[in-house]
Amino acid sequence: MINSVKSLQHNTNIAKKENSDRQDKKIYEACQEFESIFISYMLKNMRKTIPNVEENFSRDIYTSMMDEEIAKSVAKRSGIGLADVIYHQLILKKG
Repeated sequence: MINSVKSLQHNTNIAKKENSDRQDKKIYEACQEFESIFISYMLKNMRKTIPNVEENFSRDIYTSMMDEEIAKSVAKRSGIGLADVIYHQLILKKG
């Protein structure tokens, strides 16, 4: 009986840990998404500084889409560190 109670407590602790790990992963993914949006915004504003000789609507759309994909890729890799800072702040407040 005591062994079954300890086993149940152990299984419950494992389930809580797995739930916490999943929640932490979702929080980090949200932080990466925020970083991606921030990087995309920076790229968009940097492109505004480049003189545009002719207006080309399709090129502007393509460039915007390319900037978003570059931002997602950068954020998924090492990023600029913003996701890590936000994540650690959220985890500190959570715990």
